[in-house]
Amino acid sequence: MIIVDPRWPTTLRALRKQSGLSYRELGRRVAYSSSYLCELEAGRKTPTIQVARHLDVALGASGRLAQLVVDDAGQLDDDQRSRLAAGDTSAAAAEALAVILAQHRHLEDVVGSAAVVDAAAAHMAAVEQLASSATGAGRARLLHVVAQSAQLVGWLQMTLGRYAQARRVLAQAEAAAVAAGDVDLTALVISFQGHLAELCGRPAEAAELSRAALAGGAEVYIGERVYEVYSQAIL
Repeated sequence: MIIVDPRWPTTLRALRKQSGLSYRELGRRVAYSSSYLCELEAGRKTPTIQVARHLDVALGASGRLAQLVVDDAGQLDDDQRSRLAAGDTSAAAAEALAVILAQHRHLEDVVGSAAVVDAAAAHMAAVEQLASSATGAGRARLLHVVAQSAQLVGWLQMTLGRYAQARRVLAQAEAAAVAAGDVDLTALVISFQGHLAELCGRPAEAAELSRAALAGGAEVYIGERVYEVYSQAIL
């Protein structure tokens, strides 16, 4: 899925004006309609990487526009792409899906939650669909990616103030983490739920979730245990 940096439309507008070109003049250079270019500048249309590259050349922008348009599957190799296209449910396919998840996490830091949340949610749904028909080691690994993907989507929704959606998605993350048998990840998701409860003004629920996050004992990452102890002390 294509993820576009929120700065892309304003960058295109600045480059076009700097070149002294109207929509019609730029459109003749790249063989796009002036109305399409107007929609791109307004942020109502999403550019492809090819469109961004064509505009870079026409505007002499040295790749500035293309750098702001990212294919979240761009780091996959041919074998990984083939596995995903075929609906493979093996552990190897799950690793390819984990690569896309890692890209979403990176892009959140670069372009912000709003630009990534839809792609991350679509990715989560796709992994859930594969996990529903998987068996064996592939299913276990896919469930782990489902839990991590849902955790990320829940976090993105939280940062955007969409607390009801975050609560629902984090519940999915917890269920998937439990099904995958990952105690540490389950504790992390519960910790996120506690943070959400705190944001929603429910300190008693937050404290209870903090205690629940510690239920995994030594299997829970030490940094997470320290954080939960601290959280309980201040709630």
